[in-house]
Amino acid sequence: MLEYHPDMRAATWFGLLGLSLAAGCVRAGFEGRVARDRSGASERDLARGERAPADAPLESARTEAGGRDAPGLDLVDRGDAGSRIDPAKLVKLTVLAPLLAAPAPTSNDCGRYLIHIGEGWLPTSFLLGGKLYFAVPCKYDDTGNGGWHTAFASWDGVAPAAQWLDGDPAAAGNQETISKFLPAPDGAPLSDQMSAYFAADASGALHGVARIRRLSSWSHNVPVVASSFASLSEGSYLVSLMDAMQMNLADGSFKGATELAHYDVIRVGATTYLYTQTANAPLNTKKYLSVIRSADMQSFIFPAAPLSDEYDRVHVARSGSRYFMVAFHIARGRWELIHGSGPESWDFAGAQDLNLRGFVGAAGAWDAELFTALGPEPYLAGVEVIGNHLHLFYMAGAAPYTAQTAPYTAARAIGALRVPLP
Repeated sequence: MLEYHPDMRAATWFGLLGLSLAAGCVRAGFEGRVARDRSGASERDLARGERAPADAPLESARTEAGGRDAPGLDLVDRGDAGSRIDPAKLVKLTVLAPLLAAPAPTSNDCGRYLIHIGEGWLPTSFLLGGKLYFAVPCKYDDTGNGGWHTAFASWDGVAPAAQWLDGDPAAAGNQETISKFLPAPDGAPLSDQMSAYFAADASGALHGVARIRRLSSWSHNVPVVASSFASLSEGSYLVSLMDAMQMNLADGSFKGATELAHYDVIRVGATTYLYTQTANAPLNTKKYLSVIRSADMQSFIFPAAPLSDEYDRVHVARSGSRYFMVAFHIARGRWELIHGSGPESWDFAGAQDLNLRGFVGAAGAWDAELFTALGPEPYLAGVEVIGNHLHLFYMAGAAPYTAQTAPYTAARAIGALRVPLP
């Protein structure tokens, strides 16, 4: 695990954001579509750009409005081919410019450190109130006082780019919403933050888990509960329950250790499902996908068996009774799509290769650089159902530094792909 040190500095900025500063160019980048044939060997610009009409709602893939738990099925119904997503229809929405990029170097924005670093700092996505949100671990600079905090950006599914949200309008720049300096419920500063994962229920309340640094360690996960996005604050981080959702038996089973870098969260009725990555500690020779349940993010129901021992880096979305998982197959080294009939019932045998490696930007494009983070595949910041499409948000784009040292040799912008639901 990478530790942050103040002397890990980067040098000068260059113009990653130049593309996004030109609104017409950004719009062209959003409306331009790139498709690939079934072999994934080539890209082409679609002659006609499509996008959802302005009144098309963002369907909350993480909320069941009916307020009932979707039953987990013992057997997964794969359905016929017409009821499954066709990966060959996946297209790129962000050909010429990213959906969200790090702000200009002269700004006072916390989001200037939009980045993926190693196994800890990664933007994440969630749906709330008809909008997509990104939760972004952010910094102002490399000093100890510069971060890490948590900032947010939102997208309505129609605009050419997502917009940063200002956590403190009275201060210059787009400020963080969750500060490392302000107190948690125990009265002590919340401290440095890494990735945070949220899901909304039908009332708009948020349920999630955030990774923070406390007790001089990066290795703590904290439940987060807020009655609304507006009420989300440092006081929403239940530090007294720190690490309560972790399985750390060190017995060589899938409950040997809960790895801390990769979660996803969905809310189905009155239940929160935490999808997490575990390992068979102390051997640490095998990884697993597991799901933990909770009604209130204060007590947790642990599984009797893992979902799979072939995948990690899980992302989960849903549309009504249809569930979609995008996870990284460890042995095959690629992102795959897994259909599900319930939050704990998945058709891993019918997994489909998404061939995300076929979407690397052409030479000179914003996402030609730092796209290939997992072998030839990108990191994903989130997967959501928006309207009648499954959207995948990927990390790419040269950092706004011309001379980088680890861990800053990492992507600094978010692009989008989408595929129609059957």
